[in-house]
Amino acid sequence: MDILYALLFFLAGLAFSYVNYLVSSFFLFGPRPSKNGMGLPFIRQTINIGVLVLAYFLGEKAGHLGAVLIATALGLTVPGFLFSYRLSKKLMALREEEAMIAGQKTAGRTEERDIAGDADGGRDDGDRDGDGGTAGDGRDGGCDA
Repeated sequence: MDILYALLFFLAGLAFSYVNYLVSSFFLFGPRPSKNGMGLPFIRQTINIGVLVLAYFLGEKAGHLGAVLIATALGLTVPGFLFSYRLSKKLMALREEEAMIAGQKTAGRTEERDIAGDADGGRDDGDRDGDGGTAGDGRDGGCDA
């Protein structure tokens, strides 16, 4: 009988772990994704604690408290790791895509700046002070050494 209760509460933990995944997914990738994830762990832990409290009272009433609590904790934890891994992969792919798009925009602006700001056609003649000559040619204010 303990096995039946353990299986039932493991599946309940799995179901609520999936609810946590859905909440996290909506929070991170929903219609208005949050850039600040400060509220997410609070929401997830509230769900987890609620499920464990429910399992405690139901397990105590059924007389199988140990099996019920362990099965529920495993049902919440093991799938939670897998769901979190899946979310992190999805989030990393999104961040890489955003970085690639931002890099393309930055590269475009750099090319425009190079074309517009390069008066001598890209030739580096050593004229760093803008006097028309090169360093040490006598046209730099008499500072030849």
